[in-house]
Amino acid sequence: MYVFGGGDGKSWLNDLLIFDIETLSWSGPISTLGTAPDGRLQHSAVTYEKKIYIMGGEPDQYRQLNDLHVLDTTTLEWQQLEPQGDPPSKRVSTSGVLVGSKIIYFGGYDGVTWMNDVHMYNVETNSWSQLKTFG
Repeated sequence: MYVFGGGDGKSWLNDLLIFDIETLSWSGPISTLGTAPDGRLQHSAVTYEKKIYIMGGEPDQYRQLNDLHVLDTTTLEWQQLEPQGDPPSKRVSTSGVLVGSKIIYFGGYDGVTWMNDVHMYNVETNSWSQLKTFG
């Protein structure tokens, strides 16, 4: 199990820890390649084909993010993605779920309003789209 970021009560973290569920032991912080995302908490993490997609969160108590990063768990290399299309607005506490090769994000909080919009990140095309809902 991979754990990225969070806070320690004094600052927002961008370290990576690994918990081995067979031996019940922790490793880390783990050295990674590339540039890790800024420290953050309340971000969304979704896995797809041995990669972890990190979206949004807050880097401090005054701002929210809508950036998208990916960690390849086979090489432990970070990459910041630059998807086409319109990304979701900056937010914390969004829910992400994988459906096929698409990550569906619902809601979140932008510092003022709790949202109930739905956005889709297509892993295969590296693109964003907003989904219309009804009912």
